[in-house]
Amino acid sequence: MKLKIFYFIIGVLFFIIICIKLFFYLDTLEEKKEVQNKFNYARISPTEITKIQEGDLILRRGFGYFSNVIATRLNQAPFDVTHAGIIVIDNGKWAVVHSLSSDVSKIDGIQIQYLDEFLKYSQPNKIVITRFKSPSNNTNSQLAGLAKYHLNKKIPFDDFGDFEDSTSMYCTELILHILNKDLKVLEIDKTKQEKQDFLFTMKKMYDTNYFKIVVNTYQHIK
Repeated sequence: MKLKIFYFIIGVLFFIIICIKLFFYLDTLEEKKEVQNKFNYARISPTEITKIQEGDLILRRGFGYFSNVIATRLNQAPFDVTHAGIIVIDNGKWAVVHSLSSDVSKIDGIQIQYLDEFLKYSQPNKIVITRFKSPSNNTNSQLAGLAKYHLNKKIPFDDFGDFEDSTSMYCTELILHILNKDLKVLEIDKTKQEKQDFLFTMKKMYDTNYFKIVVNTYQHIK
């Protein structure tokens, strides 16, 4: 009897895993379709590009059902952004260090992607670039350097959003880890719920008490 229950539980877990994998597979196909449909849309103007500095944060609104859920439930207003990364320079070109799950990416966890490729996966007029307000002129360069440091550690994606465990990292977790734990320039509220809100909603990433909004393509929407 116990063996039957064991096999039943294993079967249910296997079915759930297959359903999750299928969901992300179909969502990725939908994302690729939308990216192709919007391929010729400019995401950022040349003038906006000139405003960027290494260490700036870039927030985008992605495609697909999963992004829709994040945007609707967590980041609906004023910016329905769903993903975040840190802008760096790589081989003389603008690039973004960010963290993605292997369910939606060929690489699991922290990875680097050239900016023009990163922007393709954003809906048009759904990009916000922010800069941490700091009395030190070195914070941005330190942020960029630490982004590359964590990139080289090949840290996997955090599927559970556990901010206390730095052996895996969610996209916003990478940013908050650097600002809070590495540089110690940003305080995070102590309660678990407040930490989770900070981690998942991205609202702190464009809170003008902490960050300057450098580029806001939402204002292009008429």
